[in-house]
Amino acid sequence: MNKITGIDDQIPLDDLKQASSYYDIPCTNVTGIGPLLDESVCKKMAAAVPRYPLICRASAGYCANELENPYFKSGLNYYDISKPCEGYLCYPIIESITKYLRTDKVREAFGVDKAAPQFEGCSNKVGREFQKVNDFIIDTRPFVAALLNTGIRVMIYVGTYDWICNFVGNERVFGSLKWDGLPDFRYQQENNKQVWDGGLWWESGLLRYVRINGAGHMVPHDKPVEALKLFKAWLDKKPL
Repeated sequence: MNKITGIDDQIPLDDLKQASSYYDIPCTNVTGIGPLLDESVCKKMAAAVPRYPLICRASAGYCANELENPYFKSGLNYYDISKPCEGYLCYPIIESITKYLRTDKVREAFGVDKAAPQFEGCSNKVGREFQKVNDFIIDTRPFVAALLNTGIRVMIYVGTYDWICNFVGNERVFGSLKWDGLPDFRYQQENNKQVWDGGLWWESGLLRYVRINGAGHMVPHDKPVEALKLFKAWLDKKPL
């Protein structure tokens, strides 16, 4: 088993905590089903992690080659590490969903302008435009902190089998979110995780964080019963 590296001690730029976790998920056993990649691949990724923040700001290509492409080349589902990548966006059902959302009936129901292009589950064109302005490394935590500090409740839920927006990175991000309730949130995160039917959860004031065991990126698709429970509990302002 590959050793878990203390990445928090290596990464000085908090806005890249999520991205650096692309190593943790496939190269350690933090999910309970790893490591997923060959040890030689993981050693190369681990060596790249300390250099990630500084070089990523200068070259997105370096980051993709060292920490993202090894996983993409593995053939595993980047939304669910327990499954192979099959079909469009790694989910065969996406093709059926796309066809349905492109029908005239659905477009009319949503009020889509007739001149608007067809629905796409993931637009490469849009993605490239965001990349041109380095949008992927812009720190958006201040906006979330502003919501919390003005009294808006926030719930973050993450499936433990997600790779692309995984729980390791999310917990680094929200464990460093500068808002009025951070000290207590960090305390709850480190010392008072609560067990529920779907996994673990903790909260402080207006911020609730939920892990869903065995779910990937599409939590309602993978764990519909648990997803409904966590959503209803949050709306009703009740514990899980």
